[in-house]
Amino acid sequence: MTRVVENEPSESQPKESEAPTPNPGLRPLDKLVGTWKVSGEARGQLTYEWMDGDFFLIAHGDTEQGGQRTKHTEIIGYDHEAGAAPAASSPPASTRTGATPSATRTRSTNRA
Repeated sequence: MTRVVENEPSESQPKESEAPTPNPGLRPLDKLVGTWKVSGEARGQLTYEWMDGDFFLIAHGDTEQGGQRTKHTEIIGYDHEAGAAPAASSPPASTRTGATPSATRTRSTNRA
């Protein structure tokens, strides 16, 4: 007689008591959390907040540069295959032209 068992976790599946946790490589991004006023060549506002569970940092932006307004949402996470957090989305300072942009935090947000 054959015994059939359904929904039994395999050796590779985490057990219920082993809830996933955010990768510690994301912790350096904590300093971005809050609302930032952008000035310089580009002007506008950027807001960073952790998605529930702290696995992803969500960035919302509303900026204007060269007369062109841009609104965006960015989801920043950990690249497990590369073993590193992704680089910042803006190009390195050496590749930018014109005035040096700056950002100032205007309102801090608290993490839950």
